[in-house]
Amino acid sequence: MIRPLVRIAAAAMCGAIVQATTPAIGVWERFHGDAANRGFADVNTKPAAGGSFSVPGLGTFALGAGPVIAPDGSVYLGTQEGKLIALHADGKPFWSRDIDADEAIAASPAIGADGSVYVIGAKSKIAKIGRFKKTEIVSTLYAFNATGALLARTPFPTRTGLHGATTAPPNIVSVGGKEIILAPATYRNRNINGVEMRLIGFSPNGGVVFDQLVAGQPGTATGGATAEGKGISASDAFCLIPPLGLVYCAICGFGQCDYNPPRDPGAPPPMPGVGVFTFVGGGAPHVIVSDQRHTIRGFTATSAAGLTGTFRVRDDGRSFVSAPMVLPNGHTLVSTGGEEIVFTGPNETKLPPIRSPGLVYGPATLTVNGFAVVVGASGLAVLNNGKVVSQASLPPSYTSAAASRTHVFVSTTDAFITFDADAKLELQRFDWVGGGRSLPAIGPDGRVYVIASDILFVFPPPLKVFEPLPRVPGAVLQKNPGRQ
Repeated sequence: MIRPLVRIAAAAMCGAIVQATTPAIGVWERFHGDAANRGFADVNTKPAAGGSFSVPGLGTFALGAGPVIAPDGSVYLGTQEGKLIALHADGKPFWSRDIDADEAIAASPAIGADGSVYVIGAKSKIAKIGRFKKTEIVSTLYAFNATGALLARTPFPTRTGLHGATTAPPNIVSVGGKEIILAPATYRNRNINGVEMRLIGFSPNGGVVFDQLVAGQPGTATGGATAEGKGISASDAFCLIPPLGLVYCAICGFGQCDYNPPRDPGAPPPMPGVGVFTFVGGGAPHVIVSDQRHTIRGFTATSAAGLTGTFRVRDDGRSFVSAPMVLPNGHTLVSTGGEEIVFTGPNETKLPPIRSPGLVYGPATLTVNGFAVVVGASGLAVLNNGKVVSQASLPPSYTSAAASRTHVFVSTTDAFITFDADAKLELQRFDWVGGGRSLPAIGPDGRVYVIASDILFVFPPPLKVFEPLPRVPGAVLQKNPGRQ
């Protein structure tokens, strides 16, 4: 068991412009908080220091896979060994279920409105395409109820005889009062070296509702290298699936034979999930997805028309790495392999790209006062109105921050760091090893959850302060009749 040391440090940060926009109330039912991937929980927390409860020996977790938390406080995690684990809010065991043999869970689960838990498994198989044999990744969506009963098991649909493959976390959009589970998936097209990404939508009982093309790649694969030198291929994410991932990449199962991911964390970033957003005034929900190469697409979702395209960003000079995070004003933030943050729709106001603190793998995080916190391989940056207003150097991190009303939490390789509510001032460091790969999560009572190595740390919530009952003038306190 890790015996962490606690070190307190404070460093003043300069410059901040406070916005009036406050995030909507929500719980941590998606991989980065809510459907818009904002990473904000509208609860009070306390700095992560001593007094944590640790749950060791859970298994291994893919880069970017963290806990999700139901409104009742139940915690759900998925391991690369193919186990969906449920814990009580205090970290005590609840239940666990194994998905099919040889399948790995490479991303966070998602929780539906009725408490159903959705998770995606992936495994490799040998597929024959004409005269050729190739390694194919097959992905399957599972649905469990809150007590662990299996509700549905649905393989991703096939195209040209091959299944869709994904390591992205599921997200959920509500259309006409009905939930649809969303995940992007890559498919080899009719040319053996061509790849396309599609957005697949499932009903809670497993039926396929959407099958929408996001972006197609040419027949001759361009692989991971781009003009930036740090481009990411969507198929690179399958190398996260052990032990089959190494074999898969070695034989170029998707035709990406010039595979060349960033080397900083020892693994390529996960396939980015989708972002789901609805303007305050209402209207159809927006769905934003990146192909993890050069294209970002926006759609609206309706029960009548299905998915309707609203905007498309194509930039062959940039590779889009992170999942989209959508601000309350409709601007979507996505990181690039060239160490930038770009802003896209559905907000049509143009904002120029800005430099990020190193390579950023996870989506940005929204704070209680409307700032966006970006965590990268070389530090942290706080953004406001499309500009950097403060920065801090930190140990490397390859995942997003988590924000509450009172704090921002950052998992790095060497320490779990607590900042104030807008990430301007460092308040606490909890030293450890093996961190910086899994997103922190915040429970509805203010507990903070984060994984380092194979250990889940559960940091306690703030103490509740009970106000004394008001004294009523003239009232007589009754004595305990059992005592004289």
